[in-house]
Amino acid sequence: MKLFISAVNYSIPFAPKDPDDLRYALAEAIGPTIRPSKKYEEKFGNANLDMIAVLERKTKELEIKGPTVDSELVDFGIWLPYKKMKNSSNYRLSYFNYFCEGILTLLRKYDFDTLETEKAIDELRKKLFQAK
Repeated sequence: MKLFISAVNYSIPFAPKDPDDLRYALAEAIGPTIRPSKKYEEKFGNANLDMIAVLERKTKELEIKGPTVDSELVDFGIWLPYKKMKNSSNYRLSYFNYFCEGILTLLRKYDFDTLETEKAIDELRKKLFQAK
């Protein structure tokens, strides 16, 4: 099983720039830590996993939608709370934190061991957002 992280951005006027660099760094950091659980394999076989960050203006709370399933790929949408992120003091950190919360919630739902993933997220958060 491979992990993919992607995004969908609905047309939002005056939206901050899409933080694609955060998603790339996150995929690189957590990809090696994710091993399929028995529950995931029983439900989806050896299909790859795609977690899609969805940004839409009317989403008020973090939501996970899906999956959309075929034999090779399982897609989940992680809908991020746009206004909460936009009104935060650090949009990029807020985006990162909400997206990671969604990823971990999803992994826990399917009984993945998240200990290494949590460590990788914490290390990446420090690397990206620690004051220099």
